[in-house]
Amino acid sequence: MLSTATVQSHLIQRVAELSLAYDRIRQKAEPLLSTHVTPHLLRIQNGISQQTLADLTQASKLHPDRLFLAAAVIFVVLVIVMMLAIRPKRAPNADNGSLQYLRALQTVFIPTTSHWPPFYSSLARSSNSTRATRIPLSRLLQDLVEGTLELRNPTLSLHELLAGRLTVLGCRVEIAVDFNFRVNVSLWWMWSHYLTAGFKVSLLIKVEAYQVLSVLHHPSLSRTSTFVRICASSALPLPSLTVYVDLRTEDLRNRAVVERSLASSFVAYSLNLDYVPHGQLESLIRHLQAALSMNSLASLELATHQSTSSIFDPSFVLAAVPFLPPRPHADSKLQRPDFPTRTSMVLSASLPDVIGLLSSGDAPLTIASVANISSAHAKALDVTATRLERDPEMRSEFLENHTLEQWREEVLCLRWEAALLKIRMLTRWKILVRR
Repeated sequence: MLSTATVQSHLIQRVAELSLAYDRIRQKAEPLLSTHVTPHLLRIQNGISQQTLADLTQASKLHPDRLFLAAAVIFVVLVIVMMLAIRPKRAPNADNGSLQYLRALQTVFIPTTSHWPPFYSSLARSSNSTRATRIPLSRLLQDLVEGTLELRNPTLSLHELLAGRLTVLGCRVEIAVDFNFRVNVSLWWMWSHYLTAGFKVSLLIKVEAYQVLSVLHHPSLSRTSTFVRICASSALPLPSLTVYVDLRTEDLRNRAVVERSLASSFVAYSLNLDYVPHGQLESLIRHLQAALSMNSLASLELATHQSTSSIFDPSFVLAAVPFLPPRPHADSKLQRPDFPTRTSMVLSASLPDVIGLLSSGDAPLTIASVANISSAHAKALDVTATRLERDPEMRSEFLENHTLEQWREEVLCLRWEAALLKIRMLTRWKILVRR
């Protein structure tokens, strides 16, 4: 057995070694030590320094090897605590594969700068394998229109994104319908559905060929169309209402077919109901019934939503995007408040409703055919968007009267509507009726 003096000497030596190690580490990591480690070491040092000789004498009864082992354990614990305290802090969610999510986003979108905007970098860091990267709809539309982002290959990815089934590199990417955008769509729908100017269509003046050169949110910017000018009558004098209607066949890309259809004496009227307010649909159909002569045909086209869903359904908001009024811009040369825009008819009417109106009333029409032209129409929209992007003449013609943001918005709406048709969130119908 070692003497008491020897034990005391060993303990004092270990205390001195611990104090010396503490002083060295404190000099290297003073800020962190002062907040995390110093209070604990001071308590240990004070506890040891305040031990009485009687405590040391009592401790000497223990085996010296155990004392040395205890001192070594204390030293190792202190070193581990200090290493944990002074190690560099990792960025939040550094291990959740943020780079992988950014690479996944980059397969769908292209940032127009050399680095991702901070919003999308933060979005990737907050994503994980069990939760999709959810991009707010309003932010996505804003960035695409302003040119912060571009769609890399919209014909292959946009419809998957809208359907909520886009998975790239093991990462899910979805669109989140945010509250503000939902409110804006709901207000637009209610205004278009319920607050239209009340009047009764009474007279069809004429139908004439009209060359549409540049119309925002129009399925084709350089095809032959017709418009129907209708006179309105009510208790108070009202200005004439112009309702633009399109004439198209299943193959919308074939201009010759369109021109032959225009020249045909059998198809008297061809109406696009996208531009008709829902409150005026019945009046327009009743007028068509009265105007259509015997052995004549009339063609009506309309888009319908997949279901009569609530305005709180995300698909309701997604389907409304290409039909919303275009954003006004001070630099645009075409600031025409009377120029026709598409209405919320797509979210209000259904195919049975329209057929019921056509086949009812005092002069019902016979339904000759009903065709689903969604596939052909989606292809035509994609072709038009591609031409608007890559055809220098068409692009220059559009930009002569519109801003760059309006050009991006037009291309986006064409692509968006095509994607909605591909996933059957929207369906495009063509109805032929005859007298």
